[in-house]
Amino acid sequence: MTIRFSEESKLLLGNWEAYQDVLKADRRLRTELQQAVGTIQSRLRKSDFWNSSWHFQPSSSQIYIWHDNWKRENETLIWIGVENASLEGILCDGEPASGYVWVSKSQATTLVDELRMIFNKNGTEGHGEVTTGKSSYVLQQDLPKCLPEDIDRFESAFLEPLTTFITHYARCEPIITKSVQEYIKTLK
Repeated sequence: MTIRFSEESKLLLGNWEAYQDVLKADRRLRTELQQAVGTIQSRLRKSDFWNSSWHFQPSSSQIYIWHDNWKRENETLIWIGVENASLEGILCDGEPASGYVWVSKSQATTLVDELRMIFNKNGTEGHGEVTTGKSSYVLQQDLPKCLPEDIDRFESAFLEPLTTFITHYARCEPIITKSVQEYIKTLK
């Protein structure tokens, strides 16, 4: 039996040093992108709504905030954030990064329905669409891609729309808090 490697594999082996440079550049780009997205924390902290009751949680491809009033015992019931905030979701042709208002799965049905009703009634002012069906998402909004040729405009192309989305729903804190408190009363 003769083992044969594909032309693609031979091409890669023939350009191994360049391939290693590309892998190194990929790791650096992902790190820089994660750091750039992480600057949203300082942007939010400068907003007029931010106080010590707000909390910020970053992860590798998701960032979310929550308010102290949105907790029941040790469980956070509501998050406002963005998911798929990754290289593929922001700069490439993967699923786009998506802003959301989300309810903990264990509390989903009643609280999601209440918040959907409120945002359907009051509107979202162009900041996402109220979801339907059996989902823990109250609403979602795909965020704009920052095309690779626009990387020098990353702040205005991606961070500003993300900041606007999160800030809009953070300013809805009194409405969301009222719904959470009414919901918690039904559990007692």
